[in-house]
Amino acid sequence: MRKIERIDFANWIPKKVLLTILVFLIISLAMAFGVKHFLNSKILMTIFLFIALVILVLELYMLYCYRAFSFNGGKVMRKIHKYVLSFTPDDMEGRIIDIGCGSGAISIELAKKYTKASIIGIDYWGANWDYSLKQCIDNARIANLDIEFKRGDAAKLEFVDESFDMAISNFVFHEVKTVDNKEDLIIEALRVVKNGGFFIFHDLFESKSFYNNINSLIERLEDEGISEIHYIPNTEDKIELPPLIKSPFMLNNLGLIYGRK
Repeated sequence: MRKIERIDFANWIPKKVLLTILVFLIISLAMAFGVKHFLNSKILMTIFLFIALVILVLELYMLYCYRAFSFNGGKVMRKIHKYVLSFTPDDMEGRIIDIGCGSGAISIELAKKYTKASIIGIDYWGANWDYSLKQCIDNARIANLDIEFKRGDAAKLEFVDESFDMAISNFVFHEVKTVDNKEDLIIEALRVVKNGGFFIFHDLFESKSFYNNINSLIERLEDEGISEIHYIPNTEDKIELPPLIKSPFMLNNLGLIYGRK
């Protein structure tokens, strides 16, 4: 019997995170019973049991989030993508770049929506994530869509100026470690967009840790000559994410910038 291939968009929360927390939980429990057995110390045992309890709560929370973000489970990420894509034009041709395409989910949705457009998804596919170039290629093939995927760095896109009719990015810029000023990543992304082209960027724009002041970013874009800029703050509320997902440990301080160059 022929094996049925299914699209695998993986999960925004890597499995290795869940595994790492589980390892620490096991170590804490082992230490608790170890000090009780070998040192006969109830105090140390209590301390390690308390640590284990905290780690257990964290593991359960991460498992909840993993389930929530799953494309086949809670479908939170699918819901986020739908919201971001709602700001794209109704129809367009030309070339579109998906910066930080991950497992190719948004690239595939773009290819479905814009059948006459050429979609390119770029990503660094670092070891910290459960995404890969092969996964993107396989997903596009299974979906019977012609999409180009290639390794790339959002900090220095390997395309000439004004190469694309639209650029889109979701939860990527804050993850780029090679650039301290995340505003520079926005400027780099807009560099490859044609004059009059569209852009949609969704990131932690409300977070002071990554973006000092959203107003200064918008002013900088205006100084760069961007003709149309719209900003939506706190999109986690607009998308109506579950309360536990909007915790400080997961997704908050979101914002969406879109417009026309």
